[in-house]
Amino acid sequence: MLSITGLTRAQQVITAKGTRVTIDSSKWVIAGNNIYNKNTGNVGIGTSNPLAQLHTTGTVRFAGIGTNTTNTNILTTDANGEVTTRTFASLFAGNAITSMNGLTGSVQTFTTGTSGTSFNISSTGTTHTFNLPTASSTNSGALSSANWTTFNNKIGTVTATTTAAVTTSTTTATINNTAAYWNANQLQGKAVSSTAPTSGQLLIWNGTSWTPTTTTVSNTSGSNTLSTTVNGVTGSSVNIINSNTFTQNGTNQLVSTVNGIASTALTVNTGGDVTGNLNATVVSKINGTTLGTLTGASNGQVLTWNGSAWAPANTTTTISGVSNTSSSNSLTTTVNGVTGQSVNIINSNTFTQNGNNQLVSTVNGIASTALTVNTGGDVTGNLNATVVSKINGAALGTTTGASNGQVLTWNGSSWTAANASATISGVSNTSSANTLSTTINGVTGSTVNIINSNALSLSNGALTNTVNGVSSSSVNVLATASNGINATNGDVQLGGSLMEATTITTSSTNTLALSGLQTGTSTDSLLVLATGGIIKKIASPVSFPQLLVEARRTSSYTTTATYATIVYNTAAINDGADYSTSNGIFTVPESGLYEIKFSNEYGWTSGGSSTNQIAVRVMVNTTVDMEVMVSGYRSNTTHYSTASGSTFLNLTAGDAVKIMAGGLLGTATAQFGNGQHVLKIIRHK
Repeated sequence: MLSITGLTRAQQVITAKGTRVTIDSSKWVIAGNNIYNKNTGNVGIGTSNPLAQLHTTGTVRFAGIGTNTTNTNILTTDANGEVTTRTFASLFAGNAITSMNGLTGSVQTFTTGTSGTSFNISSTGTTHTFNLPTASSTNSGALSSANWTTFNNKIGTVTATTTAAVTTSTTTATINNTAAYWNANQLQGKAVSSTAPTSGQLLIWNGTSWTPTTTTVSNTSGSNTLSTTVNGVTGSSVNIINSNTFTQNGTNQLVSTVNGIASTALTVNTGGDVTGNLNATVVSKINGTTLGTLTGASNGQVLTWNGSAWAPANTTTTISGVSNTSSSNSLTTTVNGVTGQSVNIINSNTFTQNGNNQLVSTVNGIASTALTVNTGGDVTGNLNATVVSKINGAALGTTTGASNGQVLTWNGSSWTAANASATISGVSNTSSANTLSTTINGVTGSTVNIINSNALSLSNGALTNTVNGVSSSSVNVLATASNGINATNGDVQLGGSLMEATTITTSSTNTLALSGLQTGTSTDSLLVLATGGIIKKIASPVSFPQLLVEARRTSSYTTTATYATIVYNTAAINDGADYSTSNGIFTVPESGLYEIKFSNEYGWTSGGSSTNQIAVRVMVNTTVDMEVMVSGYRSNTTHYSTASGSTFLNLTAGDAVKIMAGGLLGTATAQFGNGQHVLKIIRHK
């Protein structure tokens, strides 16, 4: 079904009797729901000389066209704009990549491998594998990391100032490492100071370089911890007191045992409420108050204050129980279920180191005998003269006579000073998918990506592949288009010339429509379908006269002496909407001969004068073309009169034509609603 709208005006004429009829140009035939043109030839839109069955010079829009995923033909045009079809494959023949290394898949993949004995490309399915094997005695390819390291570490030119330093024979170089010819100036890439060491110094990292440093040892104590610092390196802290007990021997003497070392027994003499030593204490007071004699106390008596001393006396109060409770460092006493305030067992406990580096424990102000602490293990001797003889339990050999640049090296039995050396026994690389890892001396580092970025970009029809930020050369994927299709910088648009006969097949479901077409004129050509569905154009079958406007006034307006435009506000016919029912102006659409006809009825008030009148005129632009005078006259009843006229005008496209009323004498009322005010505009040629 082909829908073409807005191409021509309706063709209507007025018969000799004034009847409006529609003219059949006899060019079109309606058959059921179909319409077709009986003429043969071409149809043009925007051209008077069509060269194809359908020839357009403007844009063409196909709205509502269905989609299809199996068709392989596309619309193209030749240099003249004639539409034809062409297979999509033929469009790119010779102008685009259709096969890569024998693979024709629409999406193809590049990958890497190591197969083969030399560089090769293997293409299977939709994948191209770039194989670069590792170079060997039988393979030519990439140099492995291990081999590169081996080659890089080969001895190049060796220059010695003394022949005894290095001797060579073929590929073997013999180095005399017992003489001071070789001085290491770096350890693990870190600089070694050129300062010569002195006896007993250690090689210490000072933040900038490895520097010979005199051994310094210091101890730091805090609370119950002791730490030792050697050459600025502080070891882990240890407890000063690991055990601390306080006992009373069989003679009631007190003994303090700290870290298993017992103090001399102390006979403690008391004073105040309790006097005598611990072996023979006497309670003579209670809280500073005299305790009287207890001799002769009877069973059940209690101590009672008699005004001067505590003395036995009878009482109704019975002591049923006394208990002491200790927890952590507090002591509480409970008498008859009443618990007193807790007191500290130990009020002070300090541990100090005297000037001789001896340790002293002071509990509740009582100092122990000074203890000389001897160390063992890696560090031996007392605190005043420690010696580091081991490292983590392994013997430390003598470092006397160590040379500048030497390091501590394990010789199988102890750590001794020796020249630094590093041996790399093996380096290998392993790749899997997109990851690469390196193993040196059996230690594998963390994996890294081989490809960190891979992007395809399309710009103006040019396709570019960028891997790890490196872009390939661009490939033009859409170079040309034809047969009604134009390709410019990758943009494909409809509007080129047809290169071959082209057919657009429609159906009752898949229809073809042209929307948004501009309004045509009577001189425009018509589109018709010739045999085989070919679109052609024919000249417009315009016949004259044409009734363009038939309008009426359907509301009242006021007549005055001043001329004003009569607006015929309801239009039965308004071809091309050239007459405005809002301002009463007819805009001439095309140059030609026009007839302007009008008929206006007015009512006059009874008793009016015979000299009453109103004038109606035809105005073209600003010129009066015709003026009709209507006279009113005296009557005892209301009288009606009509101002009507007709004029032929040669008008130019764009002219403004209007009907005006004015020059009123007397009182005239415009009649409306039943065809009393009518305007007709007819084009004759």
